[in-house]
Amino acid sequence: MNKAIYDLIKSINPDLNDRQMLALRSFIITEGVYHFIESRLCEMIRDNPKSAAISREFMRYTKIGGVKSDKLTKKRQEEIKLYFSEIE
Repeated sequence: MNKAIYDLIKSINPDLNDRQMLALRSFIITEGVYHFIESRLCEMIRDNPKSAAISREFMRYTKIGGVKSDKLTKKRQEEIKLYFSEIE
């Protein structure tokens, strides 16, 4: 994982597990650092990283140029699944 992204995610919530970090890395690469830092998603992860509402927040980012993207919707669903998956 890119060290700058890793450090950013850890600064938001140092208690995130590896899968949560990977899901957020994917999100940040797609949406950009600024949009992530300014997002409600970032705020929610900082305040309560186990909140079920985080899934809905991920899904707010499924449009490209104002048009819903099937590929981006699938990517968000995969990020949600990874974020909430348990480490074995």
